Amino acid sequence: MIQDGFEKLLIESQDEEERRYIDIQEQIHEELIHEQYLSQKDIEYCLGFDVSSLSNEANFPDIEKIFNDLRSE
Repeated sequence: MIQDGFEKLLIESQDEEERRYIDIQEQIHEELIHEQYLSQKDIEYCLGFDVSSLSNEANFPDIEKIFNDLRSE
């Protein structure tokens, strides 16, 4: 369930003009941490997500960037 929500966030956040927050760090913080109430452990679990499974998405490089930004945070 956690990774399903994480996958949804990645897909919905791939287009900067469509997401709620332009700044990706703010998007991650507000949508992932506040909206879904994820703990640090939950986020660590999300980092095990196979981001390559979304490689068919139109803006996959943006999805990968979001994932890597979260990883580096």
